Amino acid sequence: MNAPKPFPLNAWYAAAWSYEIARELSARTICGQNVVLYRRTDGLVAALEDACWHRLLPLSLGHLKGDDVMCGYHGLVFNSAGRCSYMPAQNTINPSACVRDYPVAERRRLVWLWPGDPALADPAKFQIFIGTTAQNGSATAARSISGNPVIA
Repeated sequence: MNAPKPFPLNAWYAAAWSYEIARELSARTICGQNVVLYRRTDGLVAALEDACWHRLLPLSLGHLKGDDVMCGYHGLVFNSAGRCSYMPAQNTINPSACVRDYPVAERRRLVWLWPGDPALADPAKFQIFIGTTAQNGSATAARSISGNPVIA
C-alpha cells in the first residue's frame, strides 16, 4: 500500500466559511491535523490543536470559558495562544502545558489557516485570485499571486 503524500504545510488553507465560526467550538481536520476553531469575544478567530495537553482528549469536546477553551476531561483551560491558564488543584501551572495555536486570517468570507511554520505565515502578503472557470461552472483552486501560497 502506498503511503499518503504529505501536504505542503507552509500555505494558507480554507478552513471554514466565516459564518460557520461562532462563539462555539468547531472541529476541523486540515492537512491531517485536528484543529478546533472558535470566535473570541473581540470577533477574531482562534485556532488551536484539537487535543488537550494532558490526555489528548479533543478540546472541541470541551467548552468556551470567555476567550479560553476548557477541556471536558479534567478542566484544564487554554488561552487562544495555546498556553494553559488554569489547572485544577494546582498552585502552579506546568510551563510545558500548552497546545499548538495556528495562524488564521479572514479573507473573502473564508477563514484561512496556516498549518506549517507560524514564522512563515504573513497575513499582510495574503492575496487571492480565483483561476479560470471550468467547463462545469466551478472555479479552479485559489492560489496566491505574490507572497504566501493559498490552497483552497
